[in-house]
Amino acid sequence: SQSEAKVTREVLAAAVAEPERDDHVNLLEKHTLTKTLRIGAWVKRFIYNCKNERDNRIGGPLRYDEILKEEKWWIAKVQKLISEEEREKRKDLNLKTNQDHAG
Repeated sequence: SQSEAKVTREVLAAAVAEPERDDHVNLLEKHTLTKTLRIGAWVKRFIYNCKNERDNRIGGPLRYDEILKEEKWWIAKVQKLISEEEREKRKDLNLKTNQDHAG
C-alpha cells in the first residue's frame, strides 16, 4: 500500500542520510580520548588473555605500551577513514593525482 511504501522510503532515506557509525566512534563521543584509549587497551588485553594460557596472561594495571598501541590503532583508523573520503571525493570530481618521476 501507499502508506507502507512511504514508511519504506522514509527508512531508506534516513539510512542513506546518516552514515554508518561503529561502536568505536560512539565510544569516543561518550568519553574523553584518554578514557577511550584506556577502554580500548583493556578490551585488547581481555581478548589477548582469552586467547592465551593462564601462564601467559597479562595482569596488573595497564602499561604505557598498551595505551600507546591503542593510540596508534586510532590514528591508523582515522587516517584510513580520511583517505577513503578523499578517494570518494576525487572519484566524484573525476580527479587524478599528479605523479612526478618518482612515481
